[in-house]
Parts: sequence; structure tokens; C-alpha cells
Amino acid sequence: MPDATEWAAGPRRRSLSMATPYVVTGLVVSVLLAAACAAGEAPSRTTSGAEVGPAPTSTPATTSSPETRPPEISVSPTDPPTTTEATTQAPSATDPVAVTTVPLPGEPSPFGPAEGAALAVVGVDHDDVLNVRDVPDGEIIATLGLLNPYVGLLEVREAPSGEILASPDSWADAIVATGRTRALSTTTWHELRVAGLTGWSSAAHLAQLGATDDVTAHIIEVLGEGLKADTMLDLGFIVAETVASEEPPSRIVVSVEPFVFEAIGEITIDVLNIGDDSVLGFRLGIFADAGEDWMSENPGPFTLRAVSSIVLCYPSRGVTEDGLCL
Repeated sequence: MPDATEWAAGPRRRSLSMATPYVVTGLVVSVLLAAACAAGEAPSRTTSGAEVGPAPTSTPATTSSPETRPPEISVSPTDPPTTTEATTQAPSATDPVAVTTVPLPGEPSPFGPAEGAALAVVGVDHDDVLNVRDVPDGEIIATLGLLNPYVGLLEVREAPSGEILASPDSWADAIVATGRTRALSTTTWHELRVAGLTGWSSAAHLAQLGATDDVTAHIIEVLGEGLKADTMLDLGFIVAETVASEEPPSRIVVSVEPFVFEAIGEITIDVLNIGDDSVLGFRLGIFADAGEDWMSENPGPFTLRAVSSIVLCYPSRGVTEDGLCL
């Protein structure tokens, strides 16, 4: 402070020469104290209508980099986890990692069996099986094969081990639809539950069973009395042709191979695609009397005895209480 020092000692400030040394000294101290206060203390801010107080202190703001880890999700042990069929959770502005569930192939389709509907395997050759997959057209988790009705109706095997999981003898609750259907570019798939497993199978080999009728009289009327054939396979195809359509051409499949039990031959044949918009086809049970030498390797010829027919309904149409296809 050079100006203050000159004022106290210099000849230009003659009014100060009349003061006592104590006064001069006090003034110098006061000026020095005032200057020190001005340099070391910030002035108080006042706000109109507010109480005047000491100036607030501030802490410099810190900037952190955005969180790069996905947020932790806590799940209550009492709440079951939920699954999403085909949804994607968009990332937030502070969380660049998106959590995505793998969608099922294809698109949801309304043309499928209702939840709880009983299904049956149809149109599968007796020496083949229907695959059950984890997702439509995915990995095989089980196989379904039809059996000789004297042994059972269905055999469920785990894949790939081949272990037998179940052999139900009734279609009532053997295969149950979950109500979900997916349409791919060339195939349709129904989700089902069987033997404690949940998986997907091709809609082309599933149906709902309708009423069972004795059609022996109708077949005899068409083919004549005493129809014979050398083998059960030949006899079965002759009978199946009577209910098949030419346009569209029906698919005739031997679903249970022929066998002979106590001199009676039996074969099961599925006749599918008969040109009806609600009836998928028929499952024919064909019975015949074996020849006199029925215990030999060639027990024929076989004479037609009886024919039963089970109506096969499209799984998406359903069945009435009377066993008619909707």
C-alpha cells in the first residue's frame, strides 16, 4: 500500500502533522486492518425479502464416466420369474447394455388348438416317430411313436438318450395343447405338453380325435361281401382307397403295422387330406380273419371282418361334445 505510507509521512498531507503520534499510529493500523479484511473476506449476498446470512460455501462438482455395467436386478424369492416370448428391452441413456430375450422362430398364429385340448399323433409311418422340439424347428427333446393297441397307444422317448418316459394307453390326456401356435415360412408348429415335457411339434402330424364309428356295412356295400387279400397290408390299402379322395389327393399312411392276434389280423391306417375344411381325415382300424395256417410266417389270405373309423379333426377347429369336427 504505497499511497497510504506517503500520506502518513509526506509534506503534502499537512493536516496530519497536527495529530499526535498515537493518532497517526491508530489511523495506520485501522487502514491496514481494513485492507486486510477487504482482501480476505468475501462480501455477504443479500436477497430482497430474505434473511441476510453468511455466504454459502460451494463444493466443486465432479463428473464421472457413464456406467458401463448392466444394472443389478433383484428378484424377490416369492415372485416367480416372468418370460417374454419375443420382446426386447431398450437400453436407457445411462445404460448402454441392452437386455434381450431370444425370440421364437416365426410369428404367432391364431390357427391352433385351444389350451387344454387333447391331441393325437396322426400321419406318421409305423416305423417312424414324431419329434418334439424345444422351439419350432429347434433341437429334438423327445419322440412320439404309435404302438400296437394291445401294448399301448403311444410311446414317449427322451432324446437323444432314447429312454422311455411314458406309454399312455389313452389319448384323453396323453398330449395336451398349451394354446400357443407359431407359423414359419413353410410349416406351422403347436406347443404341447407330454410326459412332463413342454415342446413343439409339427401341426401336420397332430389332430383332435372325433367320434368313432363302425363303418363295416358301408365298406362291404362298396367292396362286396367276403373281400379277401393275401396280406393285411394289401387288404388295408384296398379299404383305405374307399374313403380317400382323388382331388386333392389323400395321403394314406400305415400308422400301426399289421399284426395277428388269436387268428385275427389288424392294421391301422390314417387317410388324410380328404378335401374337407373341418375334417382332416380318418383313422381306420381294419380287422380280418386270418387263414387256417395263421401261426405261420404267411398267415393269409385274410378275409375282411370289420372296419372302425375315428374322425380326425384339424387341431385349430376343435371337436363338439358329440365328436363332430367344428
